[in-house]
Amino acid sequence: TDLNDEILAELRALHEDWSGVDLVLSKAYGLRYYLNQSTLVWHLDKVETHVVSGILHIGSDPDQAESPWPLEIVGHDGKEHKVVLRPGQMLFYESAKLSHGRPSTFNGTWYTSVFLHYRPKDWLVTRDDMVYRVPPHWDTPASPVRDDL
Repeated sequence: TDLNDEILAELRALHEDWSGVDLVLSKAYGLRYYLNQSTLVWHLDKVETHVVSGILHIGSDPDQAESPWPLEIVGHDGKEHKVVLRPGQMLFYESAKLSHGRPSTFNGTWYTSVFLHYRPKDWLVTRDDMVYRVPPHWDTPASPVRDDL
């Protein structure tokens, strides 16, 4: 929508400051509206377009204070972190690189956020570039089986 495009353009400078690179607008999604008992499976976002991302939390029902619904994310340190956003707060993250989701069940009436996605200028990485390569020793014969163990 036009409003999403305006938000994406308006907040680009903050994402550039955070990431330290010049960014191109990719896509904004929202308002995303989650209802009671919602979950969001662990995932990675599109490597082509969702390189530097932000979640702008718009609001949630009053129960959010007593029963937060954290974003769970695996950081660069390999550890899972839980992030609780309050209305008006924004989380910056690398959504195509860091696995994230909301696997816990939301216990409340509603929860609403806008998701903002950017990519670096001249970004050419695709999903095909991310396919795991076969290790160079893949055709090395297996160790002989020992019968005397």
